[in-house]
Amino acid sequence: MKELQKQNVAQNAIEKIIAFIEIEGTSNEKLQKLESLKIENELFKKGIEELKEVVKNIRLFGVPEENFKVDLTIARGLDYYTGTVYETFLNDYREIGSICSGRKI
Repeated sequence: MKELQKQNVAQNAIEKIIAFIEIEGTSNEKLQKLESLKIENELFKKGIEELKEVVKNIRLFGVPEENFKVDLTIARGLDYYTGTVYETFLNDYREIGSICSGRKI
């Protein structure tokens, strides 16, 4: 919140951002909640479609639901990463941190 305030983002906008990134549930539930926001913005709609495509393809590769999640808090270099980003962690070696990341082009 402090970083957003430093950027002179209005308090009501900050509250909406926080509520957005705190959306909880399964991947499907998060996607449904995002769609239910009825945000009329083409970039937002494109982002939801990309995220749905990523989730669909993860499932097509046979990755179990408990091994991936939609995390609305991940953001990387907003001037460079303009789409869906991902990070990969090894459960048995969490101390290593992310072992790979990227973006959907």
